[in-house]
Amino acid sequence: MKKHLLFCIGLLLFSLPHSFAGNTLIDSLQSVLKDAKEDTVKAFLLTELSWERLVTGDFRSALQNADSALALSKKLNYRWGIATAYNRKAGALEEFGNYAEALKNYEASLKINIETGNKKGIASNTAEIVFLLFIYFSCKILTL
Repeated sequence: MKKHLLFCIGLLLFSLPHSFAGNTLIDSLQSVLKDAKEDTVKAFLLTELSWERLVTGDFRSALQNADSALALSKKLNYRWGIATAYNRKAGALEEFGNYAEALKNYEASLKINIETGNKKGIASNTAEIVFLLFIYFSCKILTL
């Protein structure tokens, strides 16, 4: 019991500074986005904002930011932005339990990362897909 309590306290103490820092970073990203031109920098900022929203648990806003980043990146044919936006969108969809749509988005991101030779993106997408399938099949087994 003591170990469990210590773990929970440690987890809380670890997550608090990140939560406060995340809100400051979110505020900063939103501030910069207000004046950003419709270019790859704005697409990058939107993917970063989506990530920060994911790690702070604001999944609805993360999904909205990912969708905005995806639309802008497609308009600009910004391949890195498209792949990253698909990845962020998949993360948000996964949190909502929409595993089928999350998988489609991870696969779309993986396809672009393979085409562009982005090894870090390929590794990340592959790990996310494996983890997603593990969660999905674990849930299926538990409901049998």
